[in-house]
Amino acid sequence: MMLTSYETEWLRECILHAAKEAGHPEWWPAGDVARGVENYLRHHFDGSTITLTELFDRLSATLNKIGCSDIASHLRQTPPPVSLSLHEIAKETDNKLEILFFKSLYAQLQSLRDVGFESFRFRELRPCVKHLRSAKQWRNDCRQLAAEITQFLSSQSSNGQHSLPCELVITDH
Repeated sequence: MMLTSYETEWLRECILHAAKEAGHPEWWPAGDVARGVENYLRHHFDGSTITLTELFDRLSATLNKIGCSDIASHLRQTPPPVSLSLHEIAKETDNKLEILFFKSLYAQLQSLRDVGFESFRFRELRPCVKHLRSAKQWRNDCRQLAAEITQFLSSQSSNGQHSLPCELVITDH
Protein backbone atom coordinates (compact mmCIF):
# COMPACT_ATOMS: atom_id res chain seq x y z
CA MET A 1 0.00 0.00 0.00
CA MET A 2 1.38 3.39 -1.02
CA LEU A 3 0.62 6.53 0.98
CA THR A 4 0.55 9.93 -0.66
CA SER A 5 -1.04 11.77 2.26
CA TYR A 6 -2.25 11.00 5.74
CA GLU A 7 -3.40 12.74 8.87
CA THR A 8 -0.88 13.28 11.65
CA GLU A 9 -3.65 12.38 14.10
CA TRP A 10 -3.79 8.83 12.69
CA LEU A 11 -0.05 8.38 13.20
CA ARG A 12 -0.31 9.84 16.72
CA GLU A 13 -3.06 7.34 17.53
CA CYS A 14 -0.85 4.46 16.29
CA ILE A 15 1.97 5.67 18.55
CA LEU A 16 -0.38 6.11 21.51
CA HIS A 17 -1.72 2.60 21.03
CA ALA A 18 1.82 1.17 21.01
CA ALA A 19 2.73 3.25 24.07
CA LYS A 20 -0.32 1.98 25.93
CA GLU A 21 0.59 -1.62 25.03
CA ALA A 22 4.13 -0.92 26.32
CA GLY A 23 2.74 0.29 29.66
CA HIS A 24 2.69 4.04 29.01
CA PRO A 25 -1.04 4.82 28.78
CA GLU A 26 -0.71 8.62 28.63
CA TRP A 27 2.53 9.03 26.65
CA TRP A 28 2.52 12.77 25.91
CA PRO A 29 5.35 12.86 23.29
CA ALA A 30 3.24 10.87 20.78
CA GLY A 31 2.02 14.02 19.03
CA ASP A 32 5.53 15.46 18.86
CA VAL A 33 6.93 12.25 17.35
CA ALA A 34 4.09 12.11 14.79
CA ARG A 35 4.66 15.76 13.82
CA GLY A 36 8.42 15.08 13.59
CA VAL A 37 7.85 12.21 11.18
CA GLU A 38 5.46 14.36 9.14
CA ASN A 39 8.03 17.19 9.07
CA TYR A 40 10.75 14.80 7.91
CA LEU A 41 8.54 13.45 5.13
CA ARG A 42 7.52 16.92 3.94
CA HIS A 43 10.94 18.54 3.98
CA HIS A 44 13.63 15.85 3.83
CA PHE A 45 12.15 12.73 2.23
CA ASP A 46 13.12 12.36 -1.42
CA GLY A 47 9.94 10.69 -2.66
CA SER A 48 6.36 11.84 -3.06
CA THR A 49 4.91 8.55 -1.79
CA ILE A 50 5.91 6.06 0.87
CA THR A 51 4.71 2.55 1.53
CA LEU A 52 2.99 1.81 4.78
CA THR A 53 5.83 -0.57 5.67
CA GLU A 54 8.48 2.09 4.99
CA LEU A 55 6.59 4.63 7.09
CA PHE A 56 6.31 2.29 10.06
CA ASP A 57 9.94 1.18 9.68
CA ARG A 58 11.01 4.84 9.88
CA LEU A 59 8.70 5.46 12.81
CA SER A 60 10.08 2.42 14.63
CA ALA A 61 13.66 3.55 13.96
CA THR A 62 12.82 7.02 15.30
CA LEU A 63 11.31 5.59 18.47
CA ASN A 64 14.37 3.36 18.95
CA LYS A 65 16.71 6.35 18.44
CA ILE A 66 15.01 8.38 21.14
CA GLY A 67 15.22 5.48 23.59
CA CYS A 68 11.67 4.20 23.28
CA SER A 69 12.36 0.69 22.02
CA ASP A 70 9.61 -0.69 24.25
CA ILE A 71 7.07 1.43 22.38
CA ALA A 72 8.68 0.64 19.00
CA SER A 73 8.31 -3.08 19.70
CA HIS A 74 4.55 -2.67 20.18
CA LEU A 75 4.03 -0.55 17.07
CA ARG A 76 1.47 -2.17 14.77
CA GLN A 77 1.33 -1.32 11.09
CA THR A 78 -2.19 0.06 10.78
CA PRO A 79 -3.54 1.64 7.58
CA PRO A 80 -4.89 5.19 7.78
CA PRO A 81 -8.64 5.80 7.92
CA VAL A 82 -10.52 5.37 4.66
CA SER A 83 -12.95 8.10 3.71
CA LEU A 84 -15.96 7.03 1.64
CA SER A 85 -18.77 9.14 0.23
CA LEU A 86 -22.16 7.61 0.99
CA HIS A 87 -23.58 9.92 -1.66
CA GLU A 88 -21.25 8.48 -4.34
CA ILE A 89 -22.23 4.94 -3.36
CA ALA A 90 -25.90 5.92 -3.58
CA LYS A 91 -25.40 7.50 -7.02
CA GLU A 92 -23.77 4.29 -8.27
CA THR A 93 -26.75 2.24 -7.08
CA ASP A 94 -29.14 1.30 -9.87
CA ASN A 95 -32.67 2.67 -9.69
CA LYS A 96 -32.09 4.24 -6.26
CA LEU A 97 -33.15 0.97 -4.64
CA GLU A 98 -32.21 1.06 -0.97
CA ILE A 99 -31.59 -2.69 -0.80
CA LEU A 100 -28.98 -2.38 -3.57
CA PHE A 101 -27.41 0.58 -1.76
CA PHE A 102 -27.03 -1.45 1.44
CA LYS A 103 -25.67 -4.41 -0.54
CA SER A 104 -23.08 -2.19 -2.26
CA LEU A 105 -22.14 -0.51 1.01
CA TYR A 106 -21.66 -3.89 2.69
CA ALA A 107 -19.52 -5.16 -0.21
CA GLN A 108 -17.27 -2.09 -0.14
CA LEU A 109 -16.82 -2.29 3.62
CA GLN A 110 -15.96 -6.01 3.44
CA SER A 111 -13.47 -5.58 0.60
CA LEU A 112 -11.69 -2.79 2.47
CA ARG A 113 -11.56 -4.87 5.64
CA ASP A 114 -10.22 -7.83 3.68
CA VAL A 115 -7.16 -5.79 2.65
CA GLY A 116 -6.53 -4.57 6.19
CA PHE A 117 -8.43 -1.32 6.68
CA GLU A 118 -10.13 -0.96 10.03
CA SER A 119 -10.95 2.72 10.33
CA PHE A 120 -13.67 4.21 8.14
CA ARG A 121 -15.08 7.68 7.70
CA PHE A 122 -18.36 7.81 5.85
CA ARG A 123 -19.30 11.27 4.70
CA GLU A 124 -22.24 12.92 2.93
CA LEU A 125 -25.01 11.09 4.76
CA ARG A 126 -27.65 13.77 4.04
CA PRO A 127 -26.95 14.01 0.28
CA CYS A 128 -26.98 10.20 0.14
CA VAL A 129 -30.36 9.95 1.82
CA LYS A 130 -31.87 12.76 -0.25
CA HIS A 131 -30.67 11.01 -3.41
CA LEU A 132 -32.08 7.63 -2.39
CA ARG A 133 -35.41 9.23 -1.40
CA SER A 134 -35.46 11.59 -4.42
CA ALA A 135 -36.07 14.38 -1.92
CA LYS A 136 -35.29 18.04 -2.44
CA GLN A 137 -35.98 18.84 1.21
CA TRP A 138 -35.10 16.89 4.36
CA ARG A 139 -38.25 15.04 5.50
CA ASN A 140 -39.25 12.57 8.20
CA ASP A 141 -38.73 9.60 5.88
CA CYS A 142 -35.22 10.97 5.20
CA ARG A 143 -34.53 11.08 8.93
CA GLN A 144 -35.69 7.47 9.22
CA LEU A 145 -33.46 6.26 6.37
CA ALA A 146 -30.48 8.19 7.81
CA ALA A 147 -31.04 6.39 11.12
CA GLU A 148 -31.21 3.03 9.30
CA ILE A 149 -27.93 3.72 7.46
CA THR A 150 -26.25 4.82 10.69
CA GLN A 151 -27.52 1.71 12.47
CA PHE A 152 -26.32 -0.51 9.62
CA LEU A 153 -22.84 1.02 9.68
CA SER A 154 -22.71 0.79 13.48
CA SER A 155 -23.63 -2.89 13.34
CA GLN A 156 -20.88 -3.45 10.75
CA SER A 157 -18.29 -1.78 12.96
CA SER A 158 -18.83 -4.48 15.58
CA ASN A 159 -19.09 -7.32 13.06
CA GLY A 160 -18.10 -10.56 14.78
CA GLN A 161 -16.19 -11.82 11.72
CA HIS A 162 -13.41 -9.33 12.37
CA SER A 163 -11.48 -9.47 15.61
CA LEU A 164 -9.94 -6.03 15.14
CA PRO A 165 -11.86 -3.02 16.40
CA CYS A 166 -13.32 -0.76 13.77
CA GLU A 167 -13.51 2.99 14.14
CA LEU A 168 -16.51 4.48 12.39
CA VAL A 169 -17.18 8.17 11.76
CA ILE A 170 -20.28 9.34 9.88
CA THR A 171 -20.73 12.95 8.74
CA ASP A 172 -23.53 14.80 6.97
CA HIS A 173 -21.19 16.71 4.66
